[in-house]
Amino acid sequence: MKIRKDNIINYIIAIIFIILAIVLVVQLSINSNSESKPSIKEEAQGYLKEKFAADTKVVGIYHASLEYQPFETAARVVNSYDHVQFYVYKDRDNKLVDTYISSKWEQELTRKLKPYIQEHIKGYESLFVHFDENSNRYSGVIPKMLPSIKDSKAIPSIRLELDRKPETNDEQRFEELVNYLRDEYNFTDGDIKITYFKDSVPLDKVWQSDI
Repeated sequence: MKIRKDNIINYIIAIIFIILAIVLVVQLSINSNSESKPSIKEEAQGYLKEKFAADTKVVGIYHASLEYQPFETAARVVNSYDHVQFYVYKDRDNKLVDTYISSKWEQELTRKLKPYIQEHIKGYESLFVHFDENSNRYSGVIPKMLPSIKDSKAIPSIRLELDRKPETNDEQRFEELVNYLRDEYNFTDGDIKITYFKDSVPLDKVWQSDI
């Protein structure tokens, strides 16, 4: 009986050692692969040197947390020519691309749209602008040769938050905002969504429209 118990113990110990050995081999394989592959930061530095005439600098690594972003991990870059912050990442085809143009347009439209909204719509709280992934078809084009928003047929998604309750003339003002976007930037597609907040709590009322 004692011999049988000893055999069982030895059998359990052997299984444990086998499991530990497998874990160790897998871990060493992962570490070996990660060490042999250049990091996204290193790859981005080579990409920027090849594609951009202006001075650019990788300032960090960004791990995406929002659904609209077409990557999980990217190098965060600053262009010293116009101070635009953008990302370099690998697309679905494992090819390095950049978001310079969409980032530039997002920052430009936000900067120009904010004063209009503050003048014509009460309760401005925050503004978020995003251009769809197709904007990155200009990836790698040097800054001085990029088209303007008006000539790009870009498709924006705009999110506006208001710190107040709805008012009776809101719909008219929101429609005027949509017309302003169409007239000023030649947008023929896109969407806008406006939400209300009161004391940092979102209200049920939401206004949205195509552009």
